[in-house]
Amino acid sequence: MTTLDELAHELTTSGRTLRRAALRGTIRSTRPSPRRFELEWRERAYVRGHWPLLGRMLQVVRTQPNVRLAVLFGSVSRGDERADSDLDLLVRFGDPSVHALSLLVGRLEEETNRTVQVVELETALRSPLLLAEALRDGRVLVDRDDDWRTLAGREARINAAAEAEDERLTDELAAAFEELFV
Repeated sequence: MTTLDELAHELTTSGRTLRRAALRGTIRSTRPSPRRFELEWRERAYVRGHWPLLGRMLQVVRTQPNVRLAVLFGSVSRGDERADSDLDLLVRFGDPSVHALSLLVGRLEEETNRTVQVVELETALRSPLLLAEALRDGRVLVDRDDDWRTLAGREARINAAAEAEDERLTDELAAAFEELFV
């Protein structure tokens, strides 16, 4: 029995479901061979504690074809959330609209009993700090058009832009403090 099969048995789901989640990037794993997935102990603990939530989120986004990309990021994706933490989602809609956004948020909030904060990909592309965080912490729920793979291929460039933005903001903050106290 493989690591994912053992974990699936514990979670009363199928090994196939967890393998798909690992291939998609919902579960973080390494692949020493085409047929084997390995998970670090921390990731196993994360999946044990978060699979019910992830499963409900997956059910919602998989049934909405207009959701082309959905990535969980932030405290829940890292596993360091509080009981009142919201769900942060990076999303791209095939046909973006207020209706599509409210439908997704409504369904997710109903299924998870948590507040949902959605950042559309177009917005995130203008915020390198946010995009770098999503790339670092993200757990892919759905990626119908390989958007995530494209972003991951630009990760070094995005991280460099995030570092530059962080420096700029730090300099602006330092200048503002200096102006206040001089």
